[in-house]
This record gives sequence, structure tokens and C-alpha cells, in this order.
Amino acid sequence: MSDHDQPTVLIVRGAGPAGRRIANAVQAAGATTVVLDERTCAHDGVHAVRVPFDDVAQPRRAVHDLTVRYGSFEAMVLLPPPVDAKGDGSLGPSLDPTWEFDLGQELTLVAGLVRVAAPTLATVSGVVMPVSASPELHEPTHRATLFAQSYLPALRALAAEFGLRLAPVETEATGTARGTAVAARLLEELGSDASVTGPAGSVPGASPAVR
Repeated sequence: MSDHDQPTVLIVRGAGPAGRRIANAVQAAGATTVVLDERTCAHDGVHAVRVPFDDVAQPRRAVHDLTVRYGSFEAMVLLPPPVDAKGDGSLGPSLDPTWEFDLGQELTLVAGLVRVAAPTLATVSGVVMPVSASPELHEPTHRATLFAQSYLPALRALAAEFGLRLAPVETEATGTARGTAVAARLLEELGSDASVTGPAGSVPGASPAVR
């Protein structure tokens, strides 16, 4: 039994500036934001759950518990790993040149989380929104190849299996600007007439309000 009646959006790795921007936009549209991350999340009005991602069983359990609490998710946003630090507090790729993005590990994590959340997403024709890796993670050609030829096909298959909508976002923006771009697309997918105000101004969503 859900203890929550508002539309809910789950943001994976939403503790950073991009997640804050998305959370603010979702809340302004009358929905609830839940953040799942390895890092501490201090966003106002957000239910944040901090779990290590290296043990995939823990975030899966966390998502299961969240589906029980909230009943369903209207959308699941999959932000890429942060470029400034890994979840364990060690340096990330922008500060440690030896850091490497493990696509296999990422797909295992993400696929597991989507599978756990899929039944509740499907009840509301929910959206799964993967976001491309930040420019610092890869050279542009390598990054585009990973996203288009490996990451998206795996998620597309999952979306088809569970009857979900896949709405990928590929952007070169970082930080808050990245969050603005993702939030605008998210509100459009959710059918919101709210707008997202970012560094470049206001980006309108679609109408009507979030259902």
C-alpha cells in the first residue's frame, strides 16, 4: 500500500547540480522527487536515499522499498556517473586520469534498477530517461558510440519488455545546464505546462499539467 498520492519521479545519481535542477522543476510542476545516489543529497524537499552502487543488490533493494512507499514512478531519470568524484569519495575522471568508466558494470546496475521499478512504471506508462555521459568521461566519438551502440539498445530492450517509454537525452552540457536540458525534456514527456528556468532562460514544457 502506497503512503503517497502525488506523481513521483526517481532520479538515479541525482545528488549533484543537474539533479537539483531536475528536482526543482519536478516539484514546481506538482510532483515529488526521490533521489538515489552514492553521494549525500541536500536538495530541499527531496526524499534522498544514499546507497553504495558497487554492490548492486543494495540499490535494487532501495528501489524496491521506494516502490512500496510511493506506489508508482511516473519517470525514472538515469544520470551518468559524476565527473568530479566517485561515490566512495575517491577522485573521479576529471581529477584522476586513471579512472575508467566501466560500461558493463553500469549496465548491470541500471538494468537491475529498471527491472525493479518497471512494474510500477508500467502502470502509469512511465518514462525511462537515460542521459548521455558528460563530456569529461570520454572523447566525443567514444562517448557517442557507447551511448548509441551499447547503452541505449540494452535499455530499449528493457523498455520494450515492460511496455515503458524510453526518452533518451544526449547533451554536451554539464552541471546545472545539463539539469535544465533534462528537466525540460522530462516535463514534456510528463505532460507538464511548467517551465524550467536555467542559464539560457526559460524552456517551456508541454501541456497540460503533470497528471
